[in-house]
Parts: sequence; structure tokens; C-alpha cells
Amino acid sequence: MSTTRIFLTSLFTFISTPLMAGSNIIEPLMANIPGGEFMMGGEGDNVSPIHKVHIKPFQVGKYEVTVKEFAQFIEATGYPTPTECRHQPTQNWHEPWPITKGTWTDNDLSSNAFQPVVCIGAKPAKAYATWLSKVTGKPYRLLTEAEWEYTARAGAHTLFSFGDDPELREICQYENIADLSAEQGAQKRYGATYSGIMTEMMGGITRCDDHSAFTSIVGMYQPNSFGIYDMIGNVTEYVEDCSNPNYEGAPTDGSAWLSGDCSKQIVRGSSWHWLGGSTRDRGAPAANWIGALEGFRLALDSKNQSNNKPNKATKQFENELRQAQIKAAENHKKAVRN
Repeated sequence: MSTTRIFLTSLFTFISTPLMAGSNIIEPLMANIPGGEFMMGGEGDNVSPIHKVHIKPFQVGKYEVTVKEFAQFIEATGYPTPTECRHQPTQNWHEPWPITKGTWTDNDLSSNAFQPVVCIGAKPAKAYATWLSKVTGKPYRLLTEAEWEYTARAGAHTLFSFGDDPELREICQYENIADLSAEQGAQKRYGATYSGIMTEMMGGITRCDDHSAFTSIVGMYQPNSFGIYDMIGNVTEYVEDCSNPNYEGAPTDGSAWLSGDCSKQIVRGSSWHWLGGSTRDRGAPAANWIGALEGFRLALDSKNQSNNKPNKATKQFENELRQAQIKAAENHKKAVRN
């Protein structure tokens, strides 16, 4: 039986369990983010002008939303999800992957219920937040773009929360990005490479090794100083904002920018497929884009969650995630020895 089939069998066994509001609902493991001001943006055309933004205290998910969490939503609601996805890379590694049959439970790049959910697009991500809000009574939502950058920086003024890392040697301790393992995985599975045009277009790979060729289980690397994982790597993350070509006229109060080209949805961060982008990098795929590189995490206004104590299902999820992380780390060590 294939790894993917084993994964799907265990997942469907999980989602066949009857759901009830309250103790059976997995909620995101949240971290408190202090309020403050920061200078948002950078020197590039689409991240300028640099401008001061005030952020109110809020809470953010420590991890990207996983397949296992998203499964509860689908089981409870039957929400229709895409049946096609850009999830099968080809030797033309640098080009947009073709749209082929694939779903959030059955795609070429997901093999574990504790990996971030992908192949859903922006609309189902928002629908999940709406459903979770309804069943928990807590108004979960996507982060705003300003909140995302503030969280990713974690108080730092450097390219990354851990420093500038000009040679991209330290980043593999913190993020799953295009690295030596990604190159090996691309060659072995797809006959592709990050060299040549990929180097010319996107910088190729880092010369360090994060030991993940493709998407990884969430939380496998060191968190930033806010205690948040995978902000720059693993998968890019949808935020609430519509697309605008730069920050001219952007909100300065940390709210979402809901005017502009709303046929495109802002994504922030990098992924396992890209060279590590900084905390300033942004993109804007079409709102109907369905791919295997895009996921999301959730936020809460601090005033809306007075009780931070996780319920029974969330505690169980946390324990299971920890065991999955330990097992994956052991596999990483075995791979290094071999």
C-alpha cells in the first residue's frame, strides 16, 4: 500500500468520527502577539513605500492549518472543495505546474495529516475560518497582511526574524525552503533541477539542508521570537487583503486592505519550492488559483479569547502533532546518517 493511500485511509478513519461543538473541535494552538508599531515594507517596487503601521494586540496560530484540522470542517459541512490542483511538478520546474486531478487529501505533495492543507485556494480557507468561528463562538479569521509581516518580523529589523543571513546558511534551522534536499527530491522524483534557469529566475537553492524535499509537517523548525513556526517556508500563506501593486494608500492601523484588485488574493512568505524570501516578500495569485504551495493560518483579536486553555480535542491534536514531529525528526537523522 502506498504512503499516500495509507495517509488517506487514516485520515478518513479520523473524519468518520462524529463531531460535536465544543470539546471535539480542534482549535488552532495560538500565541499572543503584543501590539506595537513597525515600519512595513522595503525597497522593492511592490513593497514600497516603507510606512509606519500600528498593530493592536492579537493572537495567531503557531502553525499553518493542517490537513487534520481542515478535515473536521469538511466532515461537518460537506463544503465543496476543488477537484483539480497544480500539484504535479514536471521537468519544467520553473514554469507553473499543470492543472491536474488532485485534492487536499490526494495530491502529489501531501503525505501526512499534520502537513499544512493545500490545494484548496483562498475561498475554502475563509470558509473554514467562518465555520470554526460558528462552532466555537470565537471569531477566527485570516491574518491581515500587516499582521502577517509584523508577526514574521517578530520585532526584528533584519531580512529575517533571526538576522539578515546574507549567505542563507542559517535559514535551514528555521524554515523549509528550496535547499539541498529540495534539489535531491526534484531530481529523484521529477527529473527536474533548480540549476540553470531556476537559478537565473529565482536564485536556485540555499547551500544548507533542512532535510525536507517537499512539504513538511508543521513546526519542524525553530520558531521566531514570538513562538511562531514556518512563517517564511513550508507553504506560502493567504492573508485577508486584496491585491495592490504597492503600499501607496495602504491602511496604517493594521487592518486588511479590502480595496484594489480583489480578483487576486495576497499571499505572504515563501515555501519549500522557493529560495528563502524575506519577511517583506509578497505575491498575489488569482483568487481562484488552486495550488500545492499555498496554505494559511488563523488569527483572533485578543479581546475575543479570554480562555486560552485548549479543549480535549486540541490537547489530543497537540500530542499527536508532537509525536509526528518526533518521528519525522528521527527520519531526518536516519537520512543524514545514510
